[in-house]
Amino acid sequence: MNMQHWALPISSPDGQLLGVELETRVEVNGCRVLTNYAMQDESIGRRIFEEEAGWLDRKAGWFIDNGLFCIVSSEAKSLAQGLPFIKFFSNHSRERPETGFWIDEMGAFNSSAIPLFTQGCEVVRFNKHYATLNISRPIFPVLISNIRRYCNKVIVPVHNGRHFAMLGQAGVWAVQQESSPVHFSHCESLLDGSEFPHCSR
Repeated sequence: MNMQHWALPISSPDGQLLGVELETRVEVNGCRVLTNYAMQDESIGRRIFEEEAGWLDRKAGWFIDNGLFCIVSSEAKSLAQGLPFIKFFSNHSRERPETGFWIDEMGAFNSSAIPLFTQGCEVVRFNKHYATLNISRPIFPVLISNIRRYCNKVIVPVHNGRHFAMLGQAGVWAVQQESSPVHFSHCESLLDGSEFPHCSR
């Protein structure tokens, strides 16, 4: 089994790094396995958790010193108790803290906007496919404006910088560009501009 950990940058529309998402990729016998599926195996799930915890502990100083956050899978949410820079998306009500919760997959099939109307929602991220289909439409900035009435911080996944100006004007807090992520061991390069190994999506 091969396991690699990648840092997916999340920045403001004007290019300021706000944080990263920790993505763990698992290969078994040369075939990539969905992490959520791999986590169902107790031994694999434990190894993923232990490796993620190790990386987060080693990089904690960098995140804290630079005021950055790191999004982890909901399975690793227990790490947030000791490392306050850690964030996770809590799409199910049973997972949510009373305040400051983050919601993912806005606009996805069968997704609900009800959590937006619940006091305490801090951040909402659009579904990638939904954002791709609608980002060029005139209604998209209006939709963002309506969402921000209930949750001011909106993350929009994008493929390139073509729409950054529009998103900034609409008040979008952050964009997650579909560019090559950086290996988590070199996440510092996202701030200093150094060249380190990247991986295509």
